[in-house]
Amino acid sequence: MSKKESPATANCGTTKNLNINGTNINNNFDICTNVDKKNLIALNLSNYNLTAPSSEQRAEPEPPLKNFIKIFCPTRNNYGVQMLGGMWHTKNKTLSDIAVQAHLDGKYYISVRAGWYPAYGLIDIDKNYVTNNEDIFKVANKLKFTDGSYLPYTSPGGRTHLLFKALYKGKPPTINLFNEILKQRVQPYELYPQKKHNIRLPFGYLQNMYNIDTKEQYNYNLEQNLYYLNKL
Repeated sequence: MSKKESPATANCGTTKNLNINGTNINNNFDICTNVDKKNLIALNLSNYNLTAPSSEQRAEPEPPLKNFIKIFCPTRNNYGVQMLGGMWHTKNKTLSDIAVQAHLDGKYYISVRAGWYPAYGLIDIDKNYVTNNEDIFKVANKLKFTDGSYLPYTSPGGRTHLLFKALYKGKPPTINLFNEILKQRVQPYELYPQKKHNIRLPFGYLQNMYNIDTKEQYNYNLEQNLYYLNKL
């Protein structure tokens, strides 16, 4: 069974409402205290078709690497490189497709600066992914996440990164508006992208989608990861 499609984005008018997967988040909503945690489970993979769509089904086929770079590499200068187990180093040159592919292949990690209009957001839950379900439910409650409206990934440090899609008036918000509305809401967890800090690219070594109930990790290829990301 395929994932339920998100409702249409509402027009936010002149108020500062941020739409996350069809849900308006504004500066005046009250956090619900009685929430059915079953409705906040991030991803039940048994409800998904785990086969990426064929090229014949895509209206406009695009190579996965090119699509990934368009989404996650809005800026390609002054990027960071981290060898596995090493320290971050800044590269003052243009990020190449070869370097991005090396990240995806697990050879090393790449981090980039945020673009002016971030296509996706990431919440860093700095606790072991095996034992942090209560933290996931807490932040899901704050942002009114619904079933399948975000994707849980492991981080190289064994923590959880939640990927989600945010819209303002049907389009990605500016980086300033994104942080203005959401940064305080997700505390004590970290929100990315940030204007002055790099963000590690996803889908690299030890960055696997996982089921928050069973903790099973899914070592998907780039095309499969993009498929689920595009379903948000």
